[in-house]
Amino acid sequence: LPDFEVRDAIGSLSETHGWGLSQSKIPNAWKVTKGKGINIVVADTGRPDHPDLDGAIVASINCTNEKDEFDYNGHSTAICSILCAQENDQGIIGICPEATITTVKVMGSDGSGDIPSLYNGLKFVLEEATSRGKRTGYTPNILVCSLGLKVPFPSFIEELFIKLYNAGVVIVCAAGNSGKEIEYPAAYPECIAVGSYDKEMKVSSFSAKGKKLEFTCPGQDIYACFLNGTYKIVRGTSFSGPFLSGIIALALAKHIWDNNRNRYW
Repeated sequence: LPDFEVRDAIGSLSETHGWGLSQSKIPNAWKVTKGKGINIVVADTGRPDHPDLDGAIVASINCTNEKDEFDYNGHSTAICSILCAQENDQGIIGICPEATITTVKVMGSDGSGDIPSLYNGLKFVLEEATSRGKRTGYTPNILVCSLGLKVPFPSFIEELFIKLYNAGVVIVCAAGNSGKEIEYPAAYPECIAVGSYDKEMKVSSFSAKGKKLEFTCPGQDIYACFLNGTYKIVRGTSFSGPFLSGIIALALAKHIWDNNRNRYW
């Protein structure tokens, strides 16, 4: 995982949404769509167990050596909540609360992973994309990867990203938190590299920068779900990636998904 910051948060007794959603006018988009029909794959630290995400997670797979598919780190839980925290009169609401999430656990409770786990996770996503969700019933539309290396992955990992791109999966990646060059896989041309900005719309000092940076999204003072039913304030490009992914999900739901015919155009 890239370095990311987590701070304690005190929540209100009603549902709320973060400053980034207000600033980006996401509630206006909800008058048209809330992401129904779009499936987002989160390749991260596992399946959240949080009341604000009940109903959002529709499928999970564990590609690590850990005992099960659940998130014991908190990183994946925060990411999933930025995307799809539910409208339920508590906690927060995500950018695309009617979209669905498939979690692919490629990193463990300590936030680290290995090449075989990532390979197996990406291979699973590719198989689902090319079979239109044969195993889970949900075709992947967007893949969120808030993980990275400062050097390129082995060629067989890069080839999987290329195949996913050619299969029509939108790949959104955190740019990295070094304040320097874009990390991999975000640096691959098939992936969308996302950096962070703050409430004043200034690029975060920690955000990776450079010619390969394609978007910046809110990544500081982000209110998100965390472990044990709690909420935290998080910081990092890890949380900018799902923000952009949620916007893409809304766009896809409006322009591609035909609810009357239950198909994509």
